[in-house]
Amino acid sequence: MNLIFSGQKLVVANSLAGICLPSHAQIEHLQYQKCSIQWKQSSIKLIAKLLQEEDLPSELLLVDLRFVLNHFSTEQSSFIIYAHQLIYYLEQNKFCSVCGSNLMAQIDKSWLSCNFCQRDVYPKINPAMIVAIRRGNQLLMAQAHHYASNNWGLLAGYLEIGENLEACVKREVYEEVGIQIKNIHYWGSQYWPFPNSLMLGFIADYDSGEILVERSELRHADFFDINNLPGFPPSSGSIAQKIIDEIISSSC
Repeated sequence: MNLIFSGQKLVVANSLAGICLPSHAQIEHLQYQKCSIQWKQSSIKLIAKLLQEEDLPSELLLVDLRFVLNHFSTEQSSFIIYAHQLIYYLEQNKFCSVCGSNLMAQIDKSWLSCNFCQRDVYPKINPAMIVAIRRGNQLLMAQAHHYASNNWGLLAGYLEIGENLEACVKREVYEEVGIQIKNIHYWGSQYWPFPNSLMLGFIADYDSGEILVERSELRHADFFDINNLPGFPPSSGSIAQKIIDEIISSSC
């Protein structure tokens, strides 16, 4: 694989067969910075950071990483996500926060360490929740400000200090739409590197209250009939889409 990133975007080739990863010939004239450390080298040939977006030839384009799952297989997407997180990890952890020395990769470890004070620095993963809220045969769908008009999703948010996951789900729902929920059940998880999050999925039932949308968070939110939803998440491989698909199938 030739994986070249620019921020939260991936360089891909646009061919008659669709979007694919670029060949070596297509990237040989690009200005990029190779990643200095590569783990799982048998699976990833090149990990790099694009330096100048304007240098892309016409057959190459940049795709937001959130849409990678729409174009590549699960196995390829896993490698792409892993590689992007590797670069992010290295860029964010160049120096030891205790003594200021350079962090180095150890031959026998898959993380960075400080040779001066012997401190290990592991990749940071932020837990976040996402929840599908049912009300009879209805499902609460929300539209974030950055969504296209046909894209809708579920409520989500990050875990805060001192919270357990159930408390996080209740708080985020109340903050974003002003309702109370009950019967919170864990559904599953998905690594979601935008950046470095672990998305923990839940299903819950509506309990009480009227929807009051927090406009700083959402454009719109409401309950919709499960058989007549207004739209779907932008990423077809996201945990949000998988939860919605399961709820739809179980209602048939």
